[in-house]
Amino acid sequence: MHNNDTLSRGLRKQILLVLCLLLPVLDTQAQTVTATLSTGQSPTAIAVNPVTDTIYVANKTDNTVSVISGATNAITTVTVGTSPVALAENPNNDKTYVANYAGNNVTIITGTGTTSTVAAGTGPLAIAVNPNTGKVYVANSGSNNVTVINGTSTTTVAAGQYPYAVAVNPQSNEIYVVNQGDGTVTVINGTNNHTSTVPVGTLPVAVAINPVTNRIYVGNYSSQSVTVIDGTTNSVTATLPIATPLSLTVDPVSDQIYVGDHLGQIVIVDGATNTLTPVVTGGLINTIAVNPLTNLETVLGDLDEPFNGGDLTLMRMFFASAKRIRHKKNQHALTREIHQ
Repeated sequence: MHNNDTLSRGLRKQILLVLCLLLPVLDTQAQTVTATLSTGQSPTAIAVNPVTDTIYVANKTDNTVSVISGATNAITTVTVGTSPVALAENPNNDKTYVANYAGNNVTIITGTGTTSTVAAGTGPLAIAVNPNTGKVYVANSGSNNVTVINGTSTTTVAAGQYPYAVAVNPQSNEIYVVNQGDGTVTVINGTNNHTSTVPVGTLPVAVAINPVTNRIYVGNYSSQSVTVIDGTTNSVTATLPIATPLSLTVDPVSDQIYVGDHLGQIVIVDGATNTLTPVVTGGLINTIAVNPLTNLETVLGDLDEPFNGGDLTLMRMFFASAKRIRHKKNQHALTREIHQ
C-alpha cells in the first residue's frame, strides 16, 4: 500500500474512512457521517487488519501511527521512524509494517504495540506483505529496487525507475511493483525473486490485486486509465478509462474494485464485466483500504494529506449489490487464505 504524496495538494485537513454497507436489495445510494476522529499530523496512509478489525493510519509529520479500534473508534498512538508514508498489515501474525521514507527503514508494530526496525533501501515509498510466506516487500524509490524482508534477513531485487507502489498476490506468490518513472510493472516471483516486466500507462501510481480472480489493477495518473493484468499470463487484458486515478483497492468477496481519483469520486469497477460506477464523495481520494471479512462492510479511505493535523471521518455508504450473496464462496476461500 502506498500514499500518493507527490500528487497530494493538502487541501483539507482530514482523512475520510467510508464504511460501505453493501446491501443485496437496496437500489439507492446514500452516505452519512457517523464519527470524526483525531489522528496525528499529516496522515498519509491507511491499512486494515480484517481479523482484529483494527485500522492503522500513518502520520507523516509527527512520525507516528494512529491505531484505531474498528469496534469502538478508540485510538492509541505508536511512535515509528522518520516520515512514515506507507503501511502493510499481516493478519496472520498481527504485525503492521511501516515504510519510513526519510529514515530509509521499516518499523514493525506488533499487536501489543511494541516496535522494532529493519533497514530498507533509499526512499521507501510503498510496502506490501505476503501473509502466507510472511515476506515483506518494500519499494525503494531512490535506489530503484525492492527490499525483501524475511524474518531477520533482507534481500534486494532490482526494479524499474522510481518504484512507487507494490502489491502481493498471496495465492500465486507474485509481487507487482509499479514503476512510476518508466511506466512499467516489475513482477517478482516470490519463490526465487526472478523478475519480468509488464508495460502499463503513463505515470502509474497505484496497484491492487484480486487473489481470487488473479487480476491486477494499475492506476495510471497521466494516462487517465486503469490497466487490468491477467496474473496467469501477466499480460494486459483491458484498459479502463478512469480520470486521474490516485488509489486502488479490491474487495475479493464481491469482486469489486474501488478507484479513488483526483476529481473527488470513487469509481467502482465490476471485476467480472469491467463496468464502471462513479460515486462522488468530494476531495482527493488518495488512500483506500478494505476489510473483506466484515461480511457486509467495506472500509474506504479518502485522504487529503493535511499540513498541520488530521481528522478521521466515518461515513456509511449504501450500494446496490447482490454480489455479497453470490460471492460467499469467495469469502470462505479468502478466509482460508488469510488463516492458513
